[in-house]
Amino acid sequence: MELYTEYMVARKKTPIDVIISILTVICAAFISLIALQFIFRPVYGTFVLLAIAALWYGVYFLIGSRSLEFEYCITEGEMDVDVIKGKSRRKHLASIDIRNVEIIAPTTVDYASEYDRRGIQRKIDASKGDNNVTDFFVIFYEKEQLTRLVFTPNESMLEMMKKLNPSHTFLE
Repeated sequence: MELYTEYMVARKKTPIDVIISILTVICAAFISLIALQFIFRPVYGTFVLLAIAALWYGVYFLIGSRSLEFEYCITEGEMDVDVIKGKSRRKHLASIDIRNVEIIAPTTVDYASEYDRRGIQRKIDASKGDNNVTDFFVIFYEKEQLTRLVFTPNESMLEMMKKLNPSHTFLE
């Protein structure tokens, strides 16, 4: 029996993300206007155009990197978590053996405070970031470090986790 499911969530943009995007565009526009004064000088003209183009590419890159998506994939008891920045750059965050986790529980329950007292060395937030959705956390060992992953699974992922590790999975 092959166990496979995957789910992708997009991180909700925060007000800080919007403010950073607006300030970046305003600063780039101001710098571009100042740089345009030097465009008709014989030595600087080409370099000014290249500098303005590079500046706006950096603005595009920075604003795009504020867009985060997380992909959770469970294959045969192994959960892989990846982050996708700007819909183009993928980075692997964690691989978790569901059968060997300490606990899987909702973040609204007091389980999280119990494990925070034990001293989590690494914290990974791969959740949707929406207060209207229930996030879950997984405590596991990765390279001998106690790690907490916060994520937003769907029902099929939760059911599969319950099948793989019923004694350490709490759904309410």
